[in-house]
Amino acid sequence: MSQDASARVPLARTFTASQDVCPEDGSRLWIVQHRRRIVHGLDESIAATFRDTRCMREDCPLHDRRYRPAEESMLVLPKMSFGLDVVTAVGSMRMREDASFPKIHARLVERGVPIAPMTVQYVLRYYLALTSCVAGRVDQKLLSTAAQKSVSITPRSLRPRTRPASSLPTPSPSPPTSCSS
Repeated sequence: MSQDASARVPLARTFTASQDVCPEDGSRLWIVQHRRRIVHGLDESIAATFRDTRCMREDCPLHDRRYRPAEESMLVLPKMSFGLDVVTAVGSMRMREDASFPKIHARLVERGVPIAPMTVQYVLRYYLALTSCVAGRVDQKLLSTAAQKSVSITPRSLRPRTRPASSLPTPSPSPPTSCSS
């Protein structure tokens, strides 16, 4: 069944953080921020409102900590407008079926997903980053740098980067005699 992407009306959904009591002092957490995003899935688009909570007591050590809805990370990746179902569908079509990007784009548009042709390639990058995280193939240098700087690793930070030709290593004149792993 073909569906026009522009005719897709987003369903309004509100998600609130499940944490309602401060773990430090037991006081009730208040809703302090509403974040709104449109999330496009394979079957529907959602006008999501994510409500963050935090402790309102100024003297609480967790006063600045915000609690986000768990559904947000199950629905969509940070700073993306396509749901995880779209990300996995793109990855499946490309990796399992060996479909071309124009063919993947056509299938998604046929299902009503409002996606541009080039965006399909960007979504595949997110899929590859996610699968490499699951498979444990995360760059050890990236992990150690992140640990030193107290940075969390996200799929966005694992995107492949291109280096200019001048920064590529030069080949050594003689081959190494032993292989180190």
